[in-house]
Amino acid sequence: MPAVGHRVVHGGPRIVRATVVDDEVLAALRQAAPLAPLHMPPALAAIEATRERLADVPHVIAVDTAFHASMPEPTRTYALPDALVFTGEIGADQPEVREAVCAGLPLLGLRGGLEPVVDRDRIVSAAGATVPVVVVLTGEDLQVAAETREALAS
Repeated sequence: MPAVGHRVVHGGPRIVRATVVDDEVLAALRQAAPLAPLHMPPALAAIEATRERLADVPHVIAVDTAFHASMPEPTRTYALPDALVFTGEIGADQPEVREAVCAGLPLLGLRGGLEPVVDRDRIVSAAGATVPVVVVLTGEDLQVAAETREALAS
C-alpha cells in the first residue's frame, strides 16, 4: 500500500508513537510547535502541502519523541538533553564540577556517580544512565602549541 511517512521532531504530550495524520493530529502538532520552533513549522508546512497534493494516500508521522514516551512527564515533554558533553578544563580536570552539575539536574535525567578520571574521550556516566555524560578532551595544550608555532613562523 502506498503511503507517505513524515519525520517530526516533537509530538508534544499527545503524539507519542507513529500516527496516521488527520486534522486532529495536525492540530496537536501545531500545539507542540513551540517545543521545537525551528523544526516544527517547516515540517507542518511540508505535511500540509503533501497531504494536499497526495490526498488519496495515507500520511503517517513518526515523532522523534516517541523514544521518550516511557520517561517521566517533564523529561518526555522536554526531550533534552540527548547527552551532556563536558569539554575543556571541566571535562579534563574538574571531576568535582562534573559531579555537582549532574547531581543537581535530576529533572533532565542526569545523576551523579561519574567516573572521575578521564584520559581519553569517553562516556563517564554509569552503564544504563538515562542521559549519557560524555567527556571530550579538547587538546587545548596542543592547540596552543600549534598556534604558538604558527605565530613564531610568520
